[in-house]
Amino acid sequence: MEFRIEATNQVWVQVSCDGEDRVNRMLQAGEGASLRCLSVVKVSVTDGGAVRLLVDGARCGTPAESGYEMKGFVIRAENAAAICPPAAGGLNGRR
Repeated sequence: MEFRIEATNQVWVQVSCDGEDRVNRMLQAGEGASLRCLSVVKVSVTDGGAVRLLVDGARCGTPAESGYEMKGFVIRAENAAAICPPAAGGLNGRR
């Protein structure tokens, strides 16, 4: 899976990829991080409304409301398409 997290506001982000911590830091608004993960992505953030999550270019549903901490949100390769559905028309979530 090609995983990307993007900050819309300043937010602390922790992301593990296949069980290994890969991101654990503050992201500024407009900043992002991209990772390649084989099977599992686990995400925790201090404000769930301050991030966008994408898998293989498809935007994931909002994992938490603005102002609420999100701990341990998991995306597995086998359920990624359900959580982050590709956009119609073959754009694969990109606009």
